[in-house]
Amino acid sequence: MAASSSTAPVPYRVNNVQEFLLKGSACVLYVIQLILMLTLVGEVGTEVIGLVGDILYIVWFWLLGVNYFGGNSHSKLMTLVTNSVLETVPFVNGIYPGFCVEVWRLVAIMKKEDEEKHALRQKKIDKAEAAQAQQRARAVAIRAQRIAANDAEAAAEAQAA
Repeated sequence: MAASSSTAPVPYRVNNVQEFLLKGSACVLYVIQLILMLTLVGEVGTEVIGLVGDILYIVWFWLLGVNYFGGNSHSKLMTLVTNSVLETVPFVNGIYPGFCVEVWRLVAIMKKEDEEKHALRQKKIDKAEAAQAQQRARAVAIRAQRIAANDAEAAAEAQAA
């Protein structure tokens, strides 16, 4: 049976390269914040990096199709809000790896949502394929009954003649 477009695999929102870039950039931002915290720039620099990072990741995840108000929205919003608040607390934002925690958590939530979506889609496909198989079996049975009836009718006509 040839694969139709309905059975073609649906891509995940985050592939391995994107996941590496997301997590890697989060770690880089954290290291920059930590270095700025230990230098004279200190608190002002870490606040700026925190704000830029929050905006960057909100836009990045939005481009990847993360809906903060749908699906598993409670977990996503709590992760976003908690880390955003912790990033604004003086001195905590330089020590607490907020971007790393936020990105790791959001990627895990996205992967879980994608797995659930794929499992549900596969279940629908399996159900549709089972229904098609049942329809084919019924059609074969009806065809066999018609052939048997035609054979019986032909045999009766042959006997009558």
